[in-house]
Amino acid sequence: MQKKFLAGTILSVSLLLVGCSSGSKNVATMKGKTITQDDYYTALKESQSGKSTLQNLVLADALEQKYGSKVKQSDINKQYKKLEDQYGSSLPSMLKQSGYTESSYKKVLRNGLLATQALKDKQPESSKKFKDALKDAWKNYSPKITVQLILVDTEKKAKDVLKEFEADPTTKNFAKLAKKYSKDTSSKNNDGKTTPFDPKSSSTGLDPNFVSAAGKLAKVGDYTKTPVKYGNGNGYFLIRLVDKPGKGNLSDHEKELTDQIYNQWQRDTTVMNPIYGKVLKEVDAKVVDKDMKDVLSSFYQTQSNSNQQGATQQQGGSTSGN
Repeated sequence: MQKKFLAGTILSVSLLLVGCSSGSKNVATMKGKTITQDDYYTALKESQSGKSTLQNLVLADALEQKYGSKVKQSDINKQYKKLEDQYGSSLPSMLKQSGYTESSYKKVLRNGLLATQALKDKQPESSKKFKDALKDAWKNYSPKITVQLILVDTEKKAKDVLKEFEADPTTKNFAKLAKKYSKDTSSKNNDGKTTPFDPKSSSTGLDPNFVSAAGKLAKVGDYTKTPVKYGNGNGYFLIRLVDKPGKGNLSDHEKELTDQIYNQWQRDTTVMNPIYGKVLKEVDAKVVDKDMKDVLSSFYQTQSNSNQQGATQQQGGSTSGN
């Protein structure tokens, strides 16, 4: 039931460096042929990956200029520690499979934090856009629930384990059976308990059938009377609700919802591209190579569109007020 590991952030910067010097040194040789730095650079200019690399390098430098002093190494280490806590000894191999080392992935984390700083600077909590988003988030908010689960291979096995549980339908017995039978390694030694999750969220990273069944349990102690098919894999779940807190007040959850809003926005290019455009304009970023001059256009274009929409809204507002 572990969430999928996502190697990367909204701003994942390639570490490809292209060095050009007078005389154009060779970068590769073979019988009767050499590949020079000029050859290499020309090929990069003609490829989409090369253009993306330049775009990312310029943007990363611009963000570093504007917000570098606000991102501390301790912030990066804290984020990396969360990954270590979540994935344990498997983290190095997961990073390697995605093409990262600890050092290079920490650079990715830094760039993500720089992007966060830009987002919060250009779209602060005091802005109308944020206040409207917070209002909507609170309207749709549902508390995170905690359940116990047992995952077994077959429906018959699940029914047999269910009978054992119903003979003593307690938290303690469910925990005992989870440790004995469950194939879910992330929960079986923790009394079968999951980490809290929002059953109404589409981004829990958990099996949809599991989330749907858990969300239908009304009160603490309720459990699934029939085995739940594992929709994304093989097996069947037994699920028991152990915590379902009330909604409470907005003040109790404002930090959680604020983080949620900014995380969602940082994954949304329609939000981030205009912000990146503003940052690039503020540092006067330009691409001087005529063959690559359009690599920043998407940022400036979205910023222009955003400004145009804002002007149209203002004009509409003044007209309606007359």
